Amino acid sequence: MNISDRLRRTRKMSHMTLKDVSLKTGLSISFLSDIERGRTKPSLETVYKLAECYGISVHGLIPEGKVKDTYPLELQETIRKHSIPQETAELMFQVRFRSDKKFDSSEDWENLYYSLRTFLKD
Repeated sequence: MNISDRLRRTRKMSHMTLKDVSLKTGLSISFLSDIERGRTKPSLETVYKLAECYGISVHGLIPEGKVKDTYPLELQETIRKHSIPQETAELMFQVRFRSDKKFDSSEDWENLYYSLRTFLKD
């Protein structure tokens, strides 16, 4: 199943209209409709907004194995180098959208990983 079908199915299962989703995400109804009809592909940031709106993980919307491919190369390197679990990698990627800091290098991602690892152990 492709992402447009998954998004439509998830929205309907959540008993939400396009207007409801638009109000919760700030995305226009026409844009949401275009995504669900496969006319346009959503950015990963848009997928994260939609997943948050539906209260699910991004993995519930993106086919298995595709999430890793959309991570920045520096994050992919950090994931491989430290064998970071998928859930932690997803959390790291979400921080990117919620932070004022830019994650431009592998060192930036490693610093975030070490910070999260310390936090998650507590």
